[in-house]
Order: sequence, then C-alpha cells, then structure tokens
Amino acid sequence: MLYRKDLVEDVGLPTPRSWDDVHTILKYYDGKDINGDGVPDFGNCFSTAEVDIAGTIFWAIASSFLQTRGTAQGTFFDPKTMEPISSSPKFIEVLEVYDKLVQHSPFAVNATGVSWTINRELFNQKKCVLFYNYPGAIKSIISAQKKNGMAGTLNLASLPGKKCAENEDCPFASKHGVNHAPFLAGGGMAYAVNNRVSKEKQKAALDFAFYLSDPGGSFWDVAHPESFLDPLRLRHTSSLSNNRTLEAKAFLEFGWENRQLSEYPRLSVAIEIGMTSLSQSINNSSIVYDSSSNRHAQRNNRIQLFE
Repeated sequence: MLYRKDLVEDVGLPTPRSWDDVHTILKYYDGKDINGDGVPDFGNCFSTAEVDIAGTIFWAIASSFLQTRGTAQGTFFDPKTMEPISSSPKFIEVLEVYDKLVQHSPFAVNATGVSWTINRELFNQKKCVLFYNYPGAIKSIISAQKKNGMAGTLNLASLPGKKCAENEDCPFASKHGVNHAPFLAGGGMAYAVNNRVSKEKQKAALDFAFYLSDPGGSFWDVAHPESFLDPLRLRHTSSLSNNRTLEAKAFLEFGWENRQLSEYPRLSVAIEIGMTSLSQSINNSSIVYDSSSNRHAQRNNRIQLFE
C-alpha cells in the first residue's frame, strides 16, 4: 500500500496498520477537497473494476479476518464441518469493511467499476490519501513523486489487517496487534519454450528467461517504473539498506527517496512475492520458467527466495 503521510500522521491520523485505522482516515476525508480544485475527493483510490485487482484485494482483506490462526482455517469452508464460511459473522465483517472502502473510493461518484490504472492517475492528481496495489504498480507513482509535487510525502506499508481483540487468539499478529493476510500468490510470471520450434529459437527463448532472473541485471527491471516486475530474488530487496549497492542505486536513479528504500522490503516480503525456479515439465514438451511458487504450507512459513 502507498499513502500520503502529510495527510495521515502529519495531521494526527493513525498510521494505517489496521482496517479500523483506514476507516478513521476515510471518515476524516469524507467529502473533502484534498487537492484544492474545488471538487470533493476520495479517502482511498480503491480498484473496483470487474476484471482487475479488486478480487485479489477482497480476499487479502478477508483472510486477515478469517485466518487469524493460520491458513489451516480455510477460506471458503470450515475444514472440519465443511460449512460455508461466507455465512459466519467474521465474513459479514469482511463485507462491511469492503463496503466502506468502496463507498469512499471513485466508485462512489462513478457508480461503476474503476480500474487500478485510473485510480493510479487519480492518486497522481492528489485526489486520494491511500492507494492499494502490488509493488510493481506502486513503483510508477513513487518515480513520479517529484514531478507530481508529492516528494517527501509518500510512505509504503503492508496492506492493513484485522485489529485483534485483547483476548483473541492471533498468534501471528504484528507487534501492533494486527493480523495481516498470511499469503498472496496471485499472478506471477511463467515462461514456456515450445519444443516444436528450432533449437536456436528454443535457446534464445530460454536465454531470455535466464536474463529476466539474472542477479547481475534483473535488479534494473525490478526498479524500472514501467516494468511492473515485482522482486523475485532476495537481493532485490535485502540490498536496499545500503544505498551504494547496484540495486539501491537503480531505485534512487528512478526517483526514490532513501527512506522509501527501507520501507520497500517490508512491503515486498509481507505479500510474499515468490521465488524463481526453472523446472523441466513432466512430459518434456516444454521448459517452464515460473516466478511465483505456491509451495506454502502453514502461516508465516516464508518462501525461500533465490539470492
């Protein structure tokens, strides 16, 4: 998530760690003109288009409520009784949270789905306080922060989660008592080579797959604001604490601030950006390159990223 700290902490509002914090921010900016153009703006730029990231965000919100004790609790059905979770009080709470986000978004005035790209443009126009998306999409906003007059105001954070009650069983809650979505494996990158083309073309295609994950150069594509390529190696984020590394220099060259480099690893690791692997398919019909692994067993078992 990306948010305007000058419109949050700097005016006494809570850091958006939980959905309760987000609701406080949304209520404060309800009907207010944020950018001074005389038109009421939005508490959050929240994607609502039908074929977009809205579904992914919904389940990321839902899992923070439904899986307070880990992924073994299930999402659609209770694993023990097979009763649908969608009728539970917690799921009703999820729907209420989602409704608040929608009603304080551009959907409220458009009455139709608004894509994440339009939401990004509205955020760049200073019409929103909060913006939700993957790290790849957020890069383009940060790289343009100086041009759009938002230098020194943009903070990165993990997607908010459920604030655990005092006596609630939340073994994986953060130090602030917030339970976040345990795992996100939406999207990813896959690469296949057709074994019916010439050997030369197969090699060229496979070389390109290796290029995308090459530790010596992939950092540039990860940092580039127009690539939308999320971190796929541990070094893509672990080395950002030292602004003399090639990885850090690439982000700085694209307009990032030093403090944002320290925030970016937390954002990326929190949503489990996945790992890179090369595997031979079982029937040897193709070579597959896959950068999003689903090898995740239990809550907070971190995926091993390649260096």
